Amino acid sequence: MKKKGFTLIELLAVIVILAAIALIIIPVVSNIITSSRNSANARSVEGHIDNVEFGIMGGSDSSSIGNQVVRTDGTIDDRNEKFGFAFPKSDTVVCKGYEIKKGLVTFATGCKADDWKTVYSYTSENGTVVGELAMPEVIYDAYEIGDIVKFDVTKGKKCRNSTSKTGTKEGCMQFYVIKESGTTSDRVTMILDHNTTPTVYWNSSGSNASGPNEVLASLKEDTKTWKNTIQPSNYTFIGGGISYTVNYTGYKARLIEANEVARIIGENSWYSTASTTILRINSEYNWLYSVLSNNGVDGDYDCPEDHPNCVIYGYWTVDAGISANNIAYVVNVSSAPPIIGFLSSSNIYVDLNYLRGVRPVITVLKSDLE
Repeated sequence: MKKKGFTLIELLAVIVILAAIALIIIPVVSNIITSSRNSANARSVEGHIDNVEFGIMGGSDSSSIGNQVVRTDGTIDDRNEKFGFAFPKSDTVVCKGYEIKKGLVTFATGCKADDWKTVYSYTSENGTVVGELAMPEVIYDAYEIGDIVKFDVTKGKKCRNSTSKTGTKEGCMQFYVIKESGTTSDRVTMILDHNTTPTVYWNSSGSNASGPNEVLASLKEDTKTWKNTIQPSNYTFIGGGISYTVNYTGYKARLIEANEVARIIGENSWYSTASTTILRINSEYNWLYSVLSNNGVDGDYDCPEDHPNCVIYGYWTVDAGISANNIAYVVNVSSAPPIIGFLSSSNIYVDLNYLRGVRPVITVLKSDLE
């Protein structure tokens, strides 16, 4: 008797049925695996948060801790201050930022381990951990305080042959980095190495209560054509009964803050609203007072320091002084050799012929420095 086999149609029918079953089963199994992995990762994130809170309680007076956002390196967001406790180094999980209130983590973001393809955020409101697909991490060039960057403000990109001369406002110019920028940050902040306007009043009204009006007007005019700079955030000064807000909307650059200068030179506990009015700038930071403008001897605002008629001027900060209502902070140098840099508001009046320069601070994307 002749054996009968499967016909081609029957085989195709079996294949179609098996394919249909696979289409149903594979996503279900995959979802189960993914759910289990996410659940395990979420528990790991919660364990990491517990370890962070334990570290806070063991390393500081948690009752005095306010509502702050802290980076992984232990520094408080937008400041160079250390938070006061070490993050657990043994954890495989790490988060990019933590909101901490009274010693407890109220929110965390960017939490992941090296081999995870998902990043998680944590909130204490309902104790939930939420995950999302991690984007490929971009590694940027790192910059340290004092690094030299040559940037063409006219073209908005990196350049080579720079000009360092008072009054120069366009083309390729030299800047110095004023804030550390690691491999995870896409931008860098830096200050020009000379004054774009040689001399200007801080506020010709004679009062510092409304802020640096004349300086800001010169700054905006000097930098109005600059390209690829990031608009600065508004700045509010409060101290000594004075309060004003600098609105940087439409600006391409900003003024340096007195507290920034202090942090650059390592005076992390110094504040313009509660400390001595004079800080000495050591020679290792002499780039902070390079190419200072002067009284324009023979029409040259960069006259030699040993010229008998050359009077060196510094540049204004955005901050008022608090010991009187008609002073402001400047970066300046001693009037006689040896040349020593100072951050000072002592007898630096906002008018009365106390003219100082304008030195722009800009923030640019690192992609424009490639």
